[in-house]
Amino acid sequence: MEIHYKNKPWNWRKLLRNVLTTLICGIVFGLTVVLILYVFRKPIRKALGADEDSRIVFQVDGAGRSEKSDVGNADDQAAQANTQETAAYYEAGLKANHYLVGINEVSTDGYGGKATDDEFACGIIISKTKKMLVIMSSPNAVRGINLVQVTFYNGQTVRARVTATDSETGISIIRVEMNQLDKDTLEDITVAKLGKSYALKRGENVVAVGNPLSEIRSLAVGQYTSVGGRTRMTDREYSLLETNILGKRHMAGFLVDEEAVVMGVVTHREDEDGENYTIKALAISDLSVLTDVLCNQKVRPFIGVQISTVSTETARAYGIPKGVYVEYVYLRSPAVDAGIQKGDILVAIGKKEIRSTKYFAETLDQLSPGTTVKVQFMRYTNGRYKRMSADVVIAER
Repeated sequence: MEIHYKNKPWNWRKLLRNVLTTLICGIVFGLTVVLILYVFRKPIRKALGADEDSRIVFQVDGAGRSEKSDVGNADDQAAQANTQETAAYYEAGLKANHYLVGINEVSTDGYGGKATDDEFACGIIISKTKKMLVIMSSPNAVRGINLVQVTFYNGQTVRARVTATDSETGISIIRVEMNQLDKDTLEDITVAKLGKSYALKRGENVVAVGNPLSEIRSLAVGQYTSVGGRTRMTDREYSLLETNILGKRHMAGFLVDEEAVVMGVVTHREDEDGENYTIKALAISDLSVLTDVLCNQKVRPFIGVQISTVSTETARAYGIPKGVYVEYVYLRSPAVDAGIQKGDILVAIGKKEIRSTKYFAETLDQLSPGTTVKVQFMRYTNGRYKRMSADVVIAER
């Protein structure tokens, strides 16, 4: 006799209740474990050797701290702010590449005369018209030639004409005809903005662009260590900006701020010894008159003296008159022909009183070559300063 068992039907309600009970117990257990780990997280991290206070923190001055503190947090914030500011200056340097151009000499066979990175000369686009671009070169980019090759940021290279060069600063003006430029170059280039370098302060950040590190279009960020220095040239005195950026021999370039505004033209002496130099630059504000003269091919008046300002403090300290001190008189110059000597203190040109080298240069630039002007000066004679005058015939430089 075969026995058949009847299948017991599923109790779905009971099964669902058991599943829900198991799920709830699992959630409660998980939350309990998380709560326990959270409450005892510090002892657990310490036991595992993962103490929170041992994390690596970037310090501006390199002085690390092993413990958390309010001072440490402040240093962290300062480091982060400094890093962000430095990054902003590097971005400005990259932005400057769009108005920065390479300048290469053209040899007699038609090829570039300069080939190495460490001799890379450069310039900045300072004006743009429908017919041409106007470029200001770095010092000594052009050496007695009137034809150069100009290379833009996107790589296009064209021929360009040198229209004017200042023999003392070495700065040249170069013109590029617009019809030589392709569409990509026209879209890529920008015109540089020239800043107010007289408002700079020591300690401000700066970025050097061009060829400060013997690499084409290299960048270097640093600070101004001095903004009050002076460099003397014929009939002029320019502000000298000094930085803590260490550049290479034969460097060329410009100093720009965080907005890629040009503040200085990098300069250095060719006869300096060694391979590394702290970067110095002529202040761009002091070059405004020179730039106008070169761009518009104006005649520049010439007397032929090297000068410095006698400040109020200097006059009081040494008992000498205020004015412009003659450091040197050039041979075969209008000044030496008129009898002006080293040590004289210039106090007036014509009817205009002269109290600084700036006023001297501005007054001189208003005169025309060939005209005669009365220059008044103080000369030390027989134990005291005596006021004298001389008629100077302005020459063309």
